[in-house]
Amino acid sequence: MQAGHVLNQMDRRTGAAFGIRASASDPDQMNYPTPMESRRRHGSVEGVAGPLRAALPHQRYAAVLVGSSCESNTARVDARRRIGQLLEVQFGHEEAVLEAAGADRAPIGAWAARDHIGHFGLWRTLFLTHLQALVAGGTPPDVPPDDLDAVNDRQIALDREVSLEDLGSRWRTSWDGLRSWLTAASPADLARAPRWYAATSVAGALVRNSFTHPCGHLVDYYFERGQLDQAADLADEMAATVTELSELDFRFPAGAHVFAGVALALRGRPDEAMDALGRGVAMRPVNGPGLRDEITLASLRGRRDFEALTAPIEQ
Repeated sequence: MQAGHVLNQMDRRTGAAFGIRASASDPDQMNYPTPMESRRRHGSVEGVAGPLRAALPHQRYAAVLVGSSCESNTARVDARRRIGQLLEVQFGHEEAVLEAAGADRAPIGAWAARDHIGHFGLWRTLFLTHLQALVAGGTPPDVPPDDLDAVNDRQIALDREVSLEDLGSRWRTSWDGLRSWLTAASPADLARAPRWYAATSVAGALVRNSFTHPCGHLVDYYFERGQLDQAADLADEMAATVTELSELDFRFPAGAHVFAGVALALRGRPDEAMDALGRGVAMRPVNGPGLRDEITLASLRGRRDFEALTAPIEQ
């Protein structure tokens, strides 16, 4: 099972640990809280962000993402610029995988580099189509159905019949389209509520669709190839980013602790990892069971505290 989705929506096979399991039994798909309800339930966002910022050693994107996107009305107006800069950072991460795809030899059972590129292009294109319809005043197309594993498996099978050059072209076209949409977007456009996997604003959905979702996949990509430091750096980057942008999505504060826990586990710091994961699950208990099969947390399996933290939630 792969990382990338306590916050995201695109895969059940990649685990609820880093995102929504698109299942009828998932609370996020049925009766989810608004950001204000989440703050009342879990405490202030600043109570999460302060100690986490101090704890994270890798914030390479910090020179790009300056300030908090939601501290004031002025900052909200500037959200377009800041999200655009964040997405350019992610573009660089994905481009590096595309450049390596020709020589990539994926471990058995893992996605190849080209599979990741095809997957990112597919979901970014679907999201862009949704945004375009939303802003045009029409009815956005329905999100893909509940069985996302089947959607993704079918697409990967089709993509494996396509040349790497064509996959790369589709990926770049999806990025260019999203850039163009964001450049023209108004603050009102970013504040709209899309019909996209429990997102309460387009701004939050943008971060989830085109940053935390693909970046989570790349944590797996590097983990599966034994590049643990690079995987941990990306997990840290995700934690720091969703802390910085915590008010854009009610899942971000808890997810930040989970991402930090993954990074600590990858760095061989199991006790600190458990502390971080425990905070994330305490804030949002639905995260716990999804962590049990998370591949990047394999080093924690067998610990009593990990087994207890990730036990199924009693109904």
